[in-house]
Amino acid sequence: MALAERPFFIVGNPRSGTTLMRFMLSSHPRIYIPEETGFLVKLSSLAGRRLSRSETKKVVERVGRMNVEWLDIVEDFDAFYDGLAEPRLTCVLDSLYRIRISPYNAQRWGDKGPAYVSHIPALNKIFPDAQFIHMIRDGRDSTVSALQRWKESMRYLDTYYVMTNWVRNVTAGLKAADQLGEDRYLEIRYEQLVTEPDATLRRICDFLNEEFDPAMLNHPRFAQECNNVAGHYEVYQPTSTKSVSRWQHDMSPFDQKVSLRVAGDVLSKLGYDTTGNREFSFGEELKFAYVALRFRLLDLIRKTLYATGFLNAAWRKSLSRNAKK
Repeated sequence: MALAERPFFIVGNPRSGTTLMRFMLSSHPRIYIPEETGFLVKLSSLAGRRLSRSETKKVVERVGRMNVEWLDIVEDFDAFYDGLAEPRLTCVLDSLYRIRISPYNAQRWGDKGPAYVSHIPALNKIFPDAQFIHMIRDGRDSTVSALQRWKESMRYLDTYYVMTNWVRNVTAGLKAADQLGEDRYLEIRYEQLVTEPDATLRRICDFLNEEFDPAMLNHPRFAQECNNVAGHYEVYQPTSTKSVSRWQHDMSPFDQKVSLRVAGDVLSKLGYDTTGNREFSFGEELKFAYVALRFRLLDLIRKTLYATGFLNAAWRKSLSRNAKK
């Protein structure tokens, strides 16, 4: 069934401007986008069928267990269930989102999750009318930013690892474009957003069928009022182009070659500059072979941990710690 307000999702590789987009659009008087949810994919198997009262209650409780920000947001479950337009997952989640955005006097909700770029079919299964804004940034700039932020806590990260995942995520988003069509998929470049924020936001508003509001150009004000940026302190600052093409001076010559070896075709397809030295010395070839093998081993371990549920449990534990701070 069609919802009263059409949901939308901001997706893209990590460090591609999804958080900036979240705060810009949340500055619109009609829109609010909560912090990353992370639980939708785990619920997609329930999409499309009617849920009993007890099943609906389990969904609400499960959402709270998977994301503590959503814990106990339903004060009167019976009233919640009786108020559903239909006892289906789409309506249940829409009603939960509406509770979540109500303190901000918003009428329309969105969701922002970089990881969701690889799960657009699952989101589409739950919300078949949803729109998707795919943020794309030069993978080398995303990599520099990711390593700067996470290298200390995740020492296994290197340029090969981050760029390979960038290729996977961007490719997944581009593949979804053909399936969704122009009415439901919009591609936005980070570089375009920070260089021409006014024109880019107007384009996004046209896509979402929303009136443009100048408040979106003053996202730092909303970030200060919200005071919950989850480590993305750059959103407190005005839009800037200082992070565009930073890879040219912040990435070593070897890592620039690695980027082109791993992602040159995708970078070129997207129109990014791929000129530069691609030739590896013998020593660099050996080093490249090592980081490639290391990635395959780490990727296998990561997939195994996700399959066993260990990483999901660790993620929930991290959310719980952050909520108590």
